[in-house]
Amino acid sequence: DNITYLSTGTSSDGLYSSLVDLTTFAVGGIKSIEGSLVEAKMKGEDIKESMNDYAWWHLGTLGFILGVDFLVALFSIGVILAWKNIQPLPFEILQTYCALPLFAFLVSTTWLAAAGFAFTAVLTSDVCTGSPEENLVSIFNEQETDMDPLLYAMTKYYVEGCSLEERPEKPTVFIDDFVPYLKAAETAMQTFSSEVSMVDFNNLVSSCGTDASNVTSAIDNIAQLTLSL
Repeated sequence: DNITYLSTGTSSDGLYSSLVDLTTFAVGGIKSIEGSLVEAKMKGEDIKESMNDYAWWHLGTLGFILGVDFLVALFSIGVILAWKNIQPLPFEILQTYCALPLFAFLVSTTWLAAAGFAFTAVLTSDVCTGSPEENLVSIFNEQETDMDPLLYAMTKYYVEGCSLEERPEKPTVFIDDFVPYLKAAETAMQTFSSEVSMVDFNNLVSSCGTDASNVTSAIDNIAQLTLSL
């Protein structure tokens, strides 16, 4: 007369189906996000390395400015000495044959560089037309074939989101679609856990006639899984 009936078949099937849906998302959605973030990190490191490669431009510009300042200070000292009627021959030679030609060269170089920058700015002025987000999107469109599709969509969505126009469709909308599956799995696990908690393990052992420790251990593990999720 000591018979135990287990009615967890339906709930276990629902739990299995819910977990399969979550697994499908994990394999597809999460993997694609992971790949996009890894590629974004790699591209960021490439940009950082490129910036470090051109760091010597900063040092060169700083040295150029310090050189001009040094020559101006040297000429100022020469003016002060001339005002006091002090004209050392070595200092006069240094000014006439070294400092003055070098200063003329630096000034000419500065003028040519300024003219070159102005000419380049005029030629590339069309790049600066429009809003900043439009320019960035144009750059991303040029790099679309070299970028991960999801990374391209996420970057474009973020940039265009800065404008007042209507945003494009969110590329991570599949995460929002995943939420109902997560809630369904949570409900199925709660149902399964409540049914498992009502099982009398002593009656289960008596009904099976054998050691049911493996069964009870598996049920306990599933119950712990439901709690952790």
